[in-house]
Amino acid sequence: MGSLHIIWITLLLYAISTIYLFLYCEDEDTEIVAQKKVIGLYAGSMLLIIVGMSIYLCIMYPENSLLFNMKRTGLTALLTTAAFIDYKSYKIPNKLILIGMLLRISILGMELLTDGTEIKWTLISEIVAAVGLFSAAMLCRVCIKNSIGFGDIKLFLIMGLFLGVNSTMNAMFLTLVISFVIAVIVLICRKKGRKDMIPFAPAILLGTVISIYLTGM
Repeated sequence: MGSLHIIWITLLLYAISTIYLFLYCEDEDTEIVAQKKVIGLYAGSMLLIIVGMSIYLCIMYPENSLLFNMKRTGLTALLTTAAFIDYKSYKIPNKLILIGMLLRISILGMELLTDGTEIKWTLISEIVAAVGLFSAAMLCRVCIKNSIGFGDIKLFLIMGLFLGVNSTMNAMFLTLVISFVIAVIVLICRKKGRKDMIPFAPAILLGTVISIYLTGM
C-alpha cells in the first residue's frame, strides 16, 4: 500500500512541475515555445525515471518513510523542470523556487503531525545543509567569475532543505563530477569557451537522481 501511495503522490508532484514547465514555455518569448514536442518527450522520459525511482525506493529501502521518499521524488520533479529551463534559457525562475518552498513547507506540516519525535534532528540536518550549500555557492560566485548563477544558488537552498546533510553531500559529489565531465566535453567540442557559463541545473538533476538510485538517500 505504501508503494501505491508514493506512486500517486509522485505523479501529482510531477504533474504540478510539468504543468509549470509548459506554462513557463508558453509565456516566454524564446525558441522554447516552438519545441513542444521536445518538451513532451523530455517530460515523458523523466516521468518514467521518477515513477521508477518511487517504486525502487519502496522495494529496495522499505525502512524509508513515505514522507522521506516524498521529499526525494518531489525534489527530483522540481529539478526536472529547473534543468530544462536552465538548459534552454540559462535561468531558474523564482516562481519555481517558490513552488519548491511551498512543497517543503507542506511536507513539514505532515512531518510535524506524524514524526514529532524525530523532526527536530531532521530539520537541523536540512537547515545545516541548506545554509552550507548556500554559503559555499555564494563564496564560489564571489571568488570565481561566471562560476555559478543566483538561480543555482537558490536551487541549492531548496536542495538542502529537502535532503539534509548526508544526502546532500552524496548528491553534490556526483553533481560536481558530472558538471566537470560536461564542462570538459563542451570545451573539447568547442561549444563553449572558458569564460562562458554552463547551465548547472542539469548536472544537479543527474547527480541527485543517480545518488538516489545508488544510496536511497
